[in-house]
Amino acid sequence: MSGAEIHQIVFRWSEELLVGRRGLGPVASSLDGQELTDWSVLLRAGDFVQGMWTDGSGDAPAMGALQIGPGRETGVIVRVLPVRDANGRMSELIHVLLGPAPVLTGRLAVGLWDWAGWVRPETAGALAPRMPPLPSGTLEAEARDTHHALHEASLRHPLLPGPAADVLNAPAEHYQLLLPPRTGPGGDLAAHLTYGLLTVLGDFTGEEPWTFLVRAELKSREADARLTVVDRAPSPSAFARRRRVPLRPDPGQARNGPVSVSTAASIITAIADGRPITYPRTALLSARDSADWADTQLLRLSGVADLLRRAVAGSLTAKEERDLARPGAGLGRELGTCSPAETVEILRLWRDFSDFPRTRDVLVTSGVLRALNAARHEAPETQSLMHAVQAMSPPVGTVETSLADLYRHGQKPDPNEVSRVLIAAATIGVDAQRDPTVGWLLAGLEPYVLVQWSIRLIRPEPAGDGRPRPESDLAAACLQQIRMDRIDSARRRRCRQIFLEDRGMAGTVAAITADPARRTALYAKALQAAYEAPRHAGDVTEILDDLQRARAPLSGTVWHALYGMSADPVICFAVAAAAVRRGHEDIGETLLSSLSMEKIIDGIADPGTEPEVTRHAIGHLLHRMPAESGSGIAHARGGLLRNGCLAGPVSAAYPAPSEQTRVLRGLLGQAYGTDLRGDTVREIYHHAKTTTPSLVAAMLALATPQGREEIVWANTELLVRSAGVSWEETYRNVPAARPHRTHQTHQTHQTDDGTRRVSRHTREIHPDTRGTADDRTAHDHPARARPALPGTARPPKAQLPVPRPFFARPGRDSAPSGDSGGADTPIYTGRGWRRNPWARVQAPRRAPDPPLLRPGIKTAIAVVFLLLSLVAYLLAAAISGSSAPAAPTPTFTDLTPESTGPPAPLPSSVPPVVPPDPLPRLTLSKQNQNGAQAGDRPHGR
Repeated sequence: MSGAEIHQIVFRWSEELLVGRRGLGPVASSLDGQELTDWSVLLRAGDFVQGMWTDGSGDAPAMGALQIGPGRETGVIVRVLPVRDANGRMSELIHVLLGPAPVLTGRLAVGLWDWAGWVRPETAGALAPRMPPLPSGTLEAEARDTHHALHEASLRHPLLPGPAADVLNAPAEHYQLLLPPRTGPGGDLAAHLTYGLLTVLGDFTGEEPWTFLVRAELKSREADARLTVVDRAPSPSAFARRRRVPLRPDPGQARNGPVSVSTAASIITAIADGRPITYPRTALLSARDSADWADTQLLRLSGVADLLRRAVAGSLTAKEERDLARPGAGLGRELGTCSPAETVEILRLWRDFSDFPRTRDVLVTSGVLRALNAARHEAPETQSLMHAVQAMSPPVGTVETSLADLYRHGQKPDPNEVSRVLIAAATIGVDAQRDPTVGWLLAGLEPYVLVQWSIRLIRPEPAGDGRPRPESDLAAACLQQIRMDRIDSARRRRCRQIFLEDRGMAGTVAAITADPARRTALYAKALQAAYEAPRHAGDVTEILDDLQRARAPLSGTVWHALYGMSADPVICFAVAAAAVRRGHEDIGETLLSSLSMEKIIDGIADPGTEPEVTRHAIGHLLHRMPAESGSGIAHARGGLLRNGCLAGPVSAAYPAPSEQTRVLRGLLGQAYGTDLRGDTVREIYHHAKTTTPSLVAAMLALATPQGREEIVWANTELLVRSAGVSWEETYRNVPAARPHRTHQTHQTHQTDDGTRRVSRHTREIHPDTRGTADDRTAHDHPARARPALPGTARPPKAQLPVPRPFFARPGRDSAPSGDSGGADTPIYTGRGWRRNPWARVQAPRRAPDPPLLRPGIKTAIAVVFLLLSLVAYLLAAAISGSSAPAAPTPTFTDLTPESTGPPAPLPSSVPPVVPPDPLPRLTLSKQNQNGAQAGDRPHGR
C-alpha cells in the first residue's frame, strides 16, 4: 500500500476554526466539508490525547501511533507539542496523520520521530487552511533513513534488555515503560527504547498490533495503545482499559518469568551483529512459548551440532549436561536449522548413544520431520535422511505426529507430492493402514490412481536388512481408500484397464498380504473399482470371461471376492454355480455353505441352472441337511414347497427314474421325516406346480397309510381335472357301499381384521360302521347299539362332503369358500394354519345373510318331499301289478333303515329299482375293503 494517500489535520486553539466556531479544533487540513467535521468529532477536536510533560522534557514531543475507527482499519500518527494560545495560556499543537492501518504502523511512527514535515509552533501561525495530502511512499522513505540512524544505537542500548525480558515473560499483554530521569544529552531515550522493542519483538509477541503513546495519555475510548512510555507514573485514568505490565529498564532487577535479562541481551546482541535469528511462525502467547523460542536461539547461537557431537565424545560441561538431560522444545527447532549433512551425521552418531534419552527423542522427532519435509520438496538428501532416521527405529506415534504436523493446515497437495511423502513415511515406519493422515491424503486421489499405485508399490524382493518392505502396507492402504462413490463410468473403465493389464491383480494382492480374509477384502476393493456389482447371472459370466482372457488365475481369493460383491442370494448362487461349472468344485462347495438351504433350493429351481450344478447343489443339500437346526429345516421345507419339491430340476438332472426317486426321497425325508402324514401330503400337493412319477413314488415310500390314501385322492383329482371333468360333481356321483361320515375338527386361526375365530375343517373321512363287526358301540354299549344299514344297494340319502381341492386355485366348478378350498379355508403350511393364498380375492368381510328358510320350514319341506316320493313309488308299483299276481304291499316301516331285521323281499312281479351304473369308486381304507357285505358293490377302480 505504498501508493496510499495520507491525510493530515492540524489542531490548535483559534478564534475561527474550519468547522465554524472558536476554541481548540482544526485550523488546517487536507480534508474538507463533512469528512473534516466527522473526523473532528471522532478525534474530539484534537483533545483525544493529552501530553504528559515533566520538568526538563517540555522540549521533547509527545508521539503516538494508534488505530481508530470501526474495526481499527484507520491508522493515526499523532505528534503533540506544548504551546501558548493567543491569550498566553498553555495549550497544545496537535498534528495528526490519517491513513490505512497497515501503512501507518508503530515502526513508521518511530521513523518519523524527527521528520521535517511536522508543524512546529513557530510555523503554525502561517499555515494555510488547505493542506495537501501526502503520499505514503515519501513517509516510508523518510522513516527508513531514521531507522538506519536509530538501529545501532537502539539495539546496543544498555537499558533495552530489561524491558525486552519483561515483554517475553508476558508476550500478550499491554505494557507501560517508565523512563528513568535524564542524565544528560544523548538523544531521546523514549525513541531508542521504543524502536528497540518494536524491532526485536514487535512482529511475533501477542496478536495485537504494537501501538504506542510516548509522553501522552488517551482521553477517548475510541483507541487504545499497547505500549505507553512516560516520564512519570500517571494517575489512574477513567480511560484505562486494562492493567499494564511494567517494563523496568534496570537490568539488575530480578525477573519473575523464565526468560532472563541475559538471554534477552544475547538475542538482541545477535540481532545487532547480524547473526541469523529464526523468528517464530506464530505469535508467542505465553511465557512458556517465549522461553522455548529463546532457548532455541541460544542453542543456535552456541552451535547445537557441536554440542551434540561433544555429548557423544563426553566433553560437556555440567550446565550443558543439565540442559541435555531436560531439553526444551527449542532443541528440536534448532536442529531444523542444521544442514542436511549435519543432521545425518548427528543421527548416525546418536544411533547407539543413549545417555540422554530425552535428547535422543527430540533428535528422532526432528529427524523424522526433516526427512518428511525433504521428501515433500523433492530434496536430493531425502534418501540419506530417510535411512538415517529409520536406523534410529522411531516409534510409530512419532512418525504419525510428524506427518500430521506437516499437513496441519489442511491443504491437500498434488498426487506427486503425496506419493513422495507417503513412501518416505512408510520407509521410516508409519502404519499406513491405520494412520489418519495417510488416509486423508489418499482419500483425495482418483480411484484409478490408487489402483495404479497399489500395483507399482509392490516389490517381490525383500529389503537389504531382512525386514519386509513397507510398500506392501502402503499398497494395501491405497486399495482400502478407494471411494466407490467417486467412481463413474469413465473412471471405472480406466480402473478396469489397469486391473486387467495386471492380470486381474491376483498376484499383486497375494504379494500384499498372506492372510486369506484380508487378501479377499483387498481384492474385492480392486474388483469393485473395475466392475459394477453383478445384477444377474450374466454379469458374473462376463467378469469371469474377462479374467480368463487376461490370463488371471481364478484362485479362491477371486471367487470369494466375486461372491461378496452382491448381497443378492441369486447372484451368490450364480457365483457358486460358475465355480462348479469351471471345475472348482471345492470352492463352489465352500460358497454354497455360506448360503441358506432355502436360497440354494431357489437357485436349483432357476430355469437357467445347469444339470451339473443341480446335481452338485442337491448333493450339498443332502449332506448338509442332517446337521441343520430346526429353523434351517423349516426354511428348507418352505423352499421345497415353493419350488414344487424340485421335481422338475431333479427330472432334468437325473435321467434314471430310480435316481430321481432316490433323490426326491432323500430331500423329502430330510425335510419332513420318514412318515408323511395326510396333512403333509395335502400341503405338498397344494403347493406343487407339477408332479412327476418319481415325486409320487418318493412320497409313497415315505407316507403313512393315511398319507398314501391322500396321495391316491390327490392323483385321482389330477386325472379328473386333466380330463376336463368337474372334480366336485365326479366325487358326488361316486356311489358308496354305505354312507360315510366326516370327522369334523375345529381350528382356530387368525383373520384379516386381527381377531381369532373358529372354523370347521373336514380333516378325515371314515366309513360308517354301524351294525358291522367294526362297530365298537355294539360291543362296549349293547344298549346303545345302532341298527345295521340295509343291504340293498341304493343311492345314499345324504351327499358326501366334497374334500378341499389339493391344487393351486379353485377350478371353475369349485365353491368359493368352505370345504372347497375357498378364502375362508385354512391351509396347513408346516408352520401353522393360514388362509388359502390361492383363493380368489374376495370382498371385505361382512355380516352373514340371514337364512332364507327357518329350520322348521326346512323340516316341513323335507317331510313333504319324502311323502311325495312314497306316493310316486306306490303308483309305480300299482301300475306294474296290473299284469302280475297281487303281492303284499310293503309298509313304510319295511323301507326305513330303522328296521331291526333284514328287509322284506319285494314280490317277483315288481322289478327292483336299479340305479344307473355309477363311476368306479376308489378304496378309501382297509375298513371299506373288509367291511363289505354280500349285497355291496365291489370296491376298487
